Amino acid sequence: MVMVKKIFLEGIPCSGKSYLLQYLSKEGNDCIEEVVVDLNKLKKSHNKSDQRIFMENEDIKKSMAASNKKDVFIDRSPISVLAYNICKNKLDNKHDYSEVLFWYLDKYYKDFMENDNCYFVYLRNKDYLKKTDFSKDPYGNSENLKALSEVYESLMPILVKKLLIIEDKYKDNNIKEIIEFIND
Repeated sequence: MVMVKKIFLEGIPCSGKSYLLQYLSKEGNDCIEEVVVDLNKLKKSHNKSDQRIFMENEDIKKSMAASNKKDVFIDRSPISVLAYNICKNKLDNKHDYSEVLFWYLDKYYKDFMENDNCYFVYLRNKDYLKKTDFSKDPYGNSENLKALSEVYESLMPILVKKLLIIEDKYKDNNIKEIIEFIND
């Protein structure tokens, strides 16, 4: 029996995840977008303490991936929800992320650490942190994004078994590297 692979694309905003997903989709790969719930509901919950809509979004993506008959690329994983919540606590010391942590440990940790069909591609984009205009970025400034990047980079090696780090913003030559990684 052939095992369907789930390949999660991770990274801070503007690291190239969506661009890479679009390219992979155009090449005929199965892909799941970052947001699968009602976008308006998601926007209303942004920057609030209630994270259930973000957890629901990831749970729906998990169900969608489980029904795939071939390998599937997924924009963000539940680790994103955890990383954003840990970062929010790191920035304001008031945000309680225990519900998100228990949700992740209950539904995803074992899957990501023990199954050989979960792959993670972390797109590291240090250049984005050097830009000056963050007005359209939900995280608002380079210090917040740097903190988020640090949280991701501390979590990823601990929470996943198979991890590929792409050092620069996505480029076409990364496709070969990603394909080799998931076929090893």
